[in-house]
Amino acid sequence: MRVPPSRNFRTLIGASVASQLGDWAARLALSLLVYERTGDPSTVGLVATILVLPWLGPGQWLAAWSDRLDRRRLLMGCDIVRGAVFVAIGFVNLPLPVLLPMIALAATIDPVFEANRSALIVDIVPEDDYPAAIQVAGAINQASQLIGFSLGGVLSALLSPSGALALNGASFLLSALLISHIRVTSTTDRSTTSPSLSQAYRFLADDPLSRTAVIVTFLTVAAAMAVESQAVVYGSAVVGLDDVGTGLLAAIVPAATLLSIMDLRTDGDDREVLEQGLFLAVAAAIPAAILLGGGFNRASAFVGYAAVGLIFTFSTAANIAVGRRIPAESRAGTFGVLQAMVFLATSLGAALGGVGADLVGSKQAAAIAMLVTAASSLAGVTLLRSRKVSEHEWSHLV
Repeated sequence: MRVPPSRNFRTLIGASVASQLGDWAARLALSLLVYERTGDPSTVGLVATILVLPWLGPGQWLAAWSDRLDRRRLLMGCDIVRGAVFVAIGFVNLPLPVLLPMIALAATIDPVFEANRSALIVDIVPEDDYPAAIQVAGAINQASQLIGFSLGGVLSALLSPSGALALNGASFLLSALLISHIRVTSTTDRSTTSPSLSQAYRFLADDPLSRTAVIVTFLTVAAAMAVESQAVVYGSAVVGLDDVGTGLLAAIVPAATLLSIMDLRTDGDDREVLEQGLFLAVAAAIPAAILLGGGFNRASAFVGYAAVGLIFTFSTAANIAVGRRIPAESRAGTFGVLQAMVFLATSLGAALGGVGADLVGSKQAAAIAMLVTAASSLAGVTLLRSRKVSEHEWSHLV
């Protein structure tokens, strides 16, 4: 994996490490804090709902609207507000009617920040370095998820959930400080545009490559998540793993995704990068269907779940292929839509994974999900190579 030499990009990655570690750690610490203060599991569930709802509507609209603003200053503002919110929650024993709206405010900022950070990468990185930049960003995101939850637990144990949240709030302020040192040299004029969500959806629907990438990403992420979400059930019920074993089985998925992203080939044009991701998904899904569908032994379970982790790598390949095609005037809004679709696929896949296991059993459900992945990926390859698509249609839109 190559890190682009751009100083601006490396500064942004440093800020991403700080804010993402703080974000993932804060999610766990926040649940612990709310349960500590209320003793009510339903309130903890309400907090979890508040954290995800903005991704399904308000966050997309705000991301589209923010396309008319200066991205660097917007990112700094997002980090400062989130940092202040978490510091306040950590230091002040707020009543629930105040606490929940503050959590909602921080949650609403998340999709706006993520969409504009993705858009800023396009602004500050030369086109030739963009694939490597997305590869690095994807690896950072996976590593942050792996480390963030553990860090949240450790900090909560050492400092109490309140102290952990206050420290996590400081991580957002550090991110804002780093972003302030980024110098955007893009000359794209967005001052006269009126970005909207309809522009984002229209681009994704009209561009053949992007349309294929979005559809296949949705299906593969949902199918892979259906298997990943059932790791505890599969590990204990099918191959007889203990608690430690099922934890390791679940952890091998993001670990395999991280390693695969780091080794992903990013050379070639948009079409070639997307095809590489599709072939990887097929190559991983077929053995996963055999190993997990057979439920042979513990070794087959771990190899099968590692293959599931490889499938998630396709999202990074799709991001590389689509990201630099997005028109500048609707870049943040389109990234917001894409991120919401991935989130929806993840949620839907987790729900369907449980339903499938109940209906046909864990082994059969896992095999079906992997066959769906293989079939959708092969269909994607067929669409990309269809002679009905002219070379002109595949040309960059920006």
